[in-house]
Amino acid sequence: MVVTERRCLHDPLQCIIPPHMLERLAESSDPAVAGPARESMLQSIRTRAFREASRLDSDWPARATPRDRKHRMVYDAGGSFDLPGRLVRAEGDADTGDMAVREAYRYTGSVWDYFKKVHNRNSLDDRGMTLTCCVHVGRNYSNAFWDGSRMGFGDGDGILFRRFTRSIEVVAHELAHGVIAFSSDLRYFGESGALNEHFGDVLGVLVRQWKRKQEVSSADWTIGSELLVGAPTRRAL
Repeated sequence: MVVTERRCLHDPLQCIIPPHMLERLAESSDPAVAGPARESMLQSIRTRAFREASRLDSDWPARATPRDRKHRMVYDAGGSFDLPGRLVRAEGDADTGDMAVREAYRYTGSVWDYFKKVHNRNSLDDRGMTLTCCVHVGRNYSNAFWDGSRMGFGDGDGILFRRFTRSIEVVAHELAHGVIAFSSDLRYFGESGALNEHFGDVLGVLVRQWKRKQEVSSADWTIGSELLVGAPTRRAL
């Protein structure tokens, strides 16, 4: 039996939008900007606390799947932070018509394919781990994260950020944190934390370039161009 769902809890919550950016947004004089930013900050704190409490929990459900075959599960949080939410699409299921579900399912599959075909790696842990996503996390939640066992994607506030499943490199970045956690001990603080983020960025962009069949010389290294409302990119390498 292959263990396909595992926790890797030596790192804190890893988000695509860093805390200092949310802090600046929370200081905005526009309540429509400041409110969602504060809520996103609070949820990050709650999720980190949950992760710390979970460190002592050694029981984790394992799901068996044939070796070297992808296994995806997408949940709909329904605007809640009570994760994972309702299972809406599992491996091989038909499309639901929900764009966030479709993007999460499609892009996690692309990430699995990249690691298998390019690096001969069987999922994040190289043991067939199920790729679990939660979409529609929170209301106006402006972030995406890897919490040690699954990904969470907010829909954005519609003012600065769109839904976070729109970007293949953001999905790949979050999954890359799982690969890094299972293959190294880059703890998420200081220099090692910066390297952790850097590798996540690089792998995220590499997945996008591979999927689009781009040459490195002609591809750009921007990240999250689909996320910001009315702006070309979030950050670049």
